[in-house]
Amino acid sequence: MTNEFIRHDPLSRHPEEVRDRIRQLYLRANQIALAVEDGVDLDVLSDRAGVGRQAIIEIMHGHIHDVDEPTIKAIEDAVAGIVGAAA
Repeated sequence: MTNEFIRHDPLSRHPEEVRDRIRQLYLRANQIALAVEDGVDLDVLSDRAGVGRQAIIEIMHGHIHDVDEPTIKAIEDAVAGIVGAAA
């Protein structure tokens, strides 16, 4: 069972430190999704954060696991801007 999970776990290809960073991004993505659900307009959020609308949607849907290091950093920066804009 464990080997089966590891084989299908998209985070398993990353070192532990990177997996932790991606897990934190999942938590932040959930915050963004909750803000949008609570009425924060996605277009306004996009303008305030300086991040494309589609990128916000991808982050909210958790499409952030199969990425390389520079992309993780870019997503972290984007998420910080989005969360700040949503506040």
